[in-house]
Amino acid sequence: MIGTAAPELKTRLLAHDRFIGICRTGHPVLGKPGVTAKRYVRYPHVVVTRKSRFSGPVDDALDKLGLSRTIAMAVPSYANAMQVVRHSDLLGLVPHSCLGNVAGGLEHFELPVRTPGIRISAIWHPRVHADPAHRWFRDTLLAVCGNAFWRLGGGGSTISSR
Repeated sequence: MIGTAAPELKTRLLAHDRFIGICRTGHPVLGKPGVTAKRYVRYPHVVVTRKSRFSGPVDDALDKLGLSRTIAMAVPSYANAMQVVRHSDLLGLVPHSCLGNVAGGLEHFELPVRTPGIRISAIWHPRVHADPAHRWFRDTLLAVCGNAFWRLGGGGSTISSR
């Protein structure tokens, strides 16, 4: 995801994605009446961070409802979060595209609050823009991302044709 506004850099949108909640199979949050915001914050959460930031768009949306969640653990990757959630009562948050990597033991659910979508982009310096090898790499990356997101099948993860 792009974390810079440097005007000289070139970018290309590769895909759109969205966040979903995950929990272990049989977790009580999945019971009736479904995952509501109040039920969602009753359970501790694992977050993915590499910058020691423990809040994000979900927390902003919950705050507007007067709610907050308890962060019990931070891990550096979505794969780590999925492993922790699979073997605990913690809830997690992952991009929908991560579902392609889910083996047994995990369930997913729609978040009880709205969060902004995720834009996945490639970014490069203009000095390599015309380089044939770099152009090949960008085209290959776009094709690979397109095929990977297409196989997920309409679950909110789509590739850009730009």
